[in-house]
Amino acid sequence: MSKAAALLAFSAAGVWAQVTAEFSDPSRPGTVRIERARGGVTISGAAIKNVRVLSRNRAEEPISIRESGNVLTIDDNGRGNDGDLVLQVPFATSAVVKTVNSGTIRIENLEGEIEASNVNGHILLHGVKGAVVADTVNGKIVAALERADPKPMSFITANGELDVTFPANLKATLRMKADNGDIYTEFEVTIRNEQSRVQNKRGQWRSETVTIGQVNGGGPEIRLQTLNGKIYIRKGR
Repeated sequence: MSKAAALLAFSAAGVWAQVTAEFSDPSRPGTVRIERARGGVTISGAAIKNVRVLSRNRAEEPISIRESGNVLTIDDNGRGNDGDLVLQVPFATSAVVKTVNSGTIRIENLEGEIEASNVNGHILLHGVKGAVVADTVNGKIVAALERADPKPMSFITANGELDVTFPANLKATLRMKADNGDIYTEFEVTIRNEQSRVQNKRGQWRSETVTIGQVNGGGPEIRLQTLNGKIYIRKGR
């Protein structure tokens, strides 16, 4: 398969196909970018140099793969299918994943930065060690970080719970908001409430209360927000 481009086409429902994709420079960390209209995405870090892509497509829809500048881009060309997309990548890989319907984003054992965006589905992160930005609309976010980089992070959903585990040595300023739910934390947190005015798309203003909490003296801001759901902030090892 060419490093620059590849095309996976599936001719029968339920058929699994696998290809190996290469980064331009495997000696340095790469990034995978995935955009899907439908279907789930699973990414696992492994002790490998290349990217293994395994896809199951329920329809005869091609998925394109192209690589440039150590960024591997995979998309379903907006045609929409309910198949599963599974990747094994080197541990140090960063991931940018976007999906809309009928799928859960699962990412585990990655050391790079993660951007995960869903609309109608969950986001599940386990054993990750880089900074995280995760958002969904109708779904929960469950994340377990083994290391918290000193960078801003965010975990946002509209309809669902947030359940995030940080390492015990976390130094951060938590910006927390649960409109119709409670906030629970296992950390010792210095709390204060902050009032602010926000403007909607119609130009209307409203007051908003955000809970600010400092952990271990404070640090980069971590935003945790849900409209309908609870927030759980757990202390790992």
